[in-house]
Amino acid sequence: PFLRAQEAARTFINSIGPNDPVAIYDFDSNVVLVQDYTTDKTALLNAIDSLTLGGKTALYQAALEGVLKAAEAPLPRRAVVLLSDGAEYGGLSQAARRDALEEARQSGPPVYTIGLGYGADRTYLTELADNTNAHFYESPTPDELVTIYQDLASTLRSQYVLTLNADLPLDGTEYTLGLQVTTPEGTASTTSTLRAPIPVPIVRFEAPSGPISEVTTITANIAADDNIVSAEADIDGISAGTFAEPPYDVPIDPFALSPGTHTLTFSATDDTGDTGTGSVDFEVAALPPVISMETNIGVPAAEVAEPLVVTIDAVSQTPISGGTHSLDGDTPQDFTGGLPFILNIDPQVMAPGEHTLTVTLTNQGGASASADLTFTVAALPPVIAINNLVDGQTVDAATTATVLVVASQSQTADITATLNGEVAGVFEDALTADITIDPAQLPPGDAELAVIATDANGQASTQTVSFQVAALPPEVTVSGIQLGETLDENRTVTVDAGGQTPITSVTFNIDGQEAETQTEALFSYELDVLSLSPETHILSVVVENDGGQSTTVDIPFAVSEGPSLTATAMAQPTDTPTPGPTPTPQPSQTPNTAATNTEAAAQTAIVRETQAAADAQATNDAAVIQMMTQEPVDGTQAQATLDVRNTAAAQETANAQATSDAQATADAQAQANERATSTAIAILITATFEAQGTANAQAAVEAQATSDARATRNAARTATAEAEQATANAQATTNAEATATAGAEVAQAPTEATEEATAEVTTGAPTEEATEAVQAPSATPGRESVTRTPAATPPSVGTMTTETVQEQPPASSDTTPILVIIVAVIVILLVVYFVLRSGRRSRT
Repeated sequence: PFLRAQEAARTFINSIGPNDPVAIYDFDSNVVLVQDYTTDKTALLNAIDSLTLGGKTALYQAALEGVLKAAEAPLPRRAVVLLSDGAEYGGLSQAARRDALEEARQSGPPVYTIGLGYGADRTYLTELADNTNAHFYESPTPDELVTIYQDLASTLRSQYVLTLNADLPLDGTEYTLGLQVTTPEGTASTTSTLRAPIPVPIVRFEAPSGPISEVTTITANIAADDNIVSAEADIDGISAGTFAEPPYDVPIDPFALSPGTHTLTFSATDDTGDTGTGSVDFEVAALPPVISMETNIGVPAAEVAEPLVVTIDAVSQTPISGGTHSLDGDTPQDFTGGLPFILNIDPQVMAPGEHTLTVTLTNQGGASASADLTFTVAALPPVIAINNLVDGQTVDAATTATVLVVASQSQTADITATLNGEVAGVFEDALTADITIDPAQLPPGDAELAVIATDANGQASTQTVSFQVAALPPEVTVSGIQLGETLDENRTVTVDAGGQTPITSVTFNIDGQEAETQTEALFSYELDVLSLSPETHILSVVVENDGGQSTTVDIPFAVSEGPSLTATAMAQPTDTPTPGPTPTPQPSQTPNTAATNTEAAAQTAIVRETQAAADAQATNDAAVIQMMTQEPVDGTQAQATLDVRNTAAAQETANAQATSDAQATADAQAQANERATSTAIAILITATFEAQGTANAQAAVEAQATSDARATRNAARTATAEAEQATANAQATTNAEATATAGAEVAQAPTEATEEATAEVTTGAPTEEATEAVQAPSATPGRESVTRTPAATPPSVGTMTTETVQEQPPASSDTTPILVIIVAVIVILLVVYFVLRSGRRSRT
């Protein structure tokens, strides 16, 4: 069929005149101009041969494009030949079904149509040809196409252009035109439709009948020979819309207009600049407002389980003057403000089931309208809130969380609160509840407060808050001692500790030094006042728990001087080894022999003093030594020395008399210590003398002092022996100690005056360890073995070690002046010493 159609088209081209221009379109799914107007038949035949078969049919678009192209023809004689074997395939054409016909009636070209086969749209093709003064050809088979195209060529060659001058309105009215033609061969006649031209667009309306009471559309019909490029409408002078193409529909909303008569005016402008205008009057009825209600959820189909928001609006000819709303027939409540009205309905405060909202509005024209909205409220759990506690909060002190029943369909609810799964409180028919959270009663770390509220309808809701429990330090109470208290005896301090987690340790520190750590209760510590100096101290109690937290309690306190003095007085003597007999013969002549005997007798008398006096004197000794040497004296060493010198009396207390003798001996020993100390100081002062006579005099003085001390020790060790024997024992060791002292303090003397005394003196800085001396009682009175006791840490005034004492010859007469000077110095020092001691006794 397609080849026969091409053949018929070639026949048509070959049949037309040589000056007839032709344009060729090819259309299937698209409409394509394959050859514009030309009189070149070769080009036209080549265009026909290039046509292809396939695709859908854009029939309406092809017809319109052909009519528009014919209007551009360079000759007044023009026509369109449309060949199609199918119907419009929906949606392919942008043109409407009547567009080609309307365009052809305005521009005037006839449209000859050919339907090939039985699939062609005969109705459309016939209507298009008949209404354009053309002819429709039906070709069931391709064989008829050649004949049809030959007839068309013959028709177009014999076509005439007639000009009719008629006084007719230029409004596009169609008239029936009869035409009769007479030739020599005979007469023929026919009729056709003549349409009046429309040089200026004409606007016509279909006016509505009766008052408009609802939205109505008025359509403007525009007749024009030229294309309409713009149109606009207005109602009562107010714009009602603009249009770029048909349809020209103008909606009339009676609710936007006041009741009465109104005028619609429509104007159209064609592409030549001509504008046509038309108008129509219409009536608007007086109407009540039309109420609309919109909701945020799909009511009434859906149950209301969340707040229902109802937006109320209305369409009214005149403004709304007022309105009311009510629920379930309750007393109507007035709206405030203007449209739209918004209502919020909370289902939490309504009983489950169906409810009805009624809205009534009245406009300024006095017309009223009502509307109902029916909805169903679901059974809902109560709404609760927890205040004063939020997620992630760290609780480090007692906190009260408040539970509020924000909304409940039964007004109240039963509240149950749990902390970490443990019930923390139950409250019945409540609107609020307070829950106390004490971090001291909870383990540190993650915690959760859960609240369940159940209303009378059996609906329950749960809310939880996850928070952190801070790790708390222990709670500590220290008893047994007061802040700033002065202690004069031992005190037991008790610690009561507890809190969030178990106590792992309690450490007692004194002045920053750890004294004791305890890991098990009960926690207590005894303050030993004798181990503390008489001054202010700080007791720090550090308590640690299993949570890694600690609490420190600092308690300042003081220790009085009484306990140390009392301890010194009551300290028991200890054994100290004393020198035994030496192979050195006793000197036959000693200038100080009489003084020695006198001093021994004085020692015996002093033995009768009380133990209390001896203790006090011993304490004063240490003080005097410290003041006179202007160097610190280790109190522990002084005390140890007194202990050594007093030990013998305690060990020999077999009876009351022996005890008395021992105490008296301790007194004598204390006084001997004073003299020995004074002698030592005197030696330090005179140590610069280098003469042999000075060394001998110093040795004599030291011998005398040492004799006193040694006699006292012997008396103390042999309390039950005779005082004379004790004196003899002291005399026996006098030379050894005197020689040792002289060797320590005085430069070695020439061997011409006396034999060289040998002694070792060890001096050094005081250390934390005191030298311990162990003295064993002598088995044989009067003679003792000599034992050297090395000093691990020598005291600041020096520690002397006894060596074998050689016989010392009498001092020569040429040393007498030096001896006088030494004696004078000793007397002065003794006076100073006793003055200081008297002052100290008065203070104690």
